[in-house]
Amino acid sequence: MEHFSLSNATVRRALDYMKSHIDEEISLDDVAAHLRCCKYNLIRQFKKQMNCTPMRWLWQYRLTRVHGMLLLHPDWSIHQAAQELGFTSLGHLTTLFKRQYGITPAAFRDHYRVLQA
Repeated sequence: MEHFSLSNATVRRALDYMKSHIDEEISLDDVAAHLRCCKYNLIRQFKKQMNCTPMRWLWQYRLTRVHGMLLLHPDWSIHQAAQELGFTSLGHLTTLFKRQYGITPAAFRDHYRVLQA
């Protein structure tokens, strides 16, 4: 049986909560309230386990999911993919996606469409 410390259990619960609410606008306060813990302790434990803050992890997770959605559904609009995964601002998604992948979501989707043809 695997042993989890309190910090491991807290981080695991935070990850589960964020994954299950991927399509919603959630904040660090929401995650901490769900876990009934102090947001500063959550940040500290999360950084120790994941090497990033909970909100950075959430954005990275969402970006990975948008990337995958555009591969699976190249006919979707960028707006549709953004809404499915909790991005409230198309501009914010575009900025983060370009920073992560070096290309805008629309250019990525269009490039993939050409490769499929």
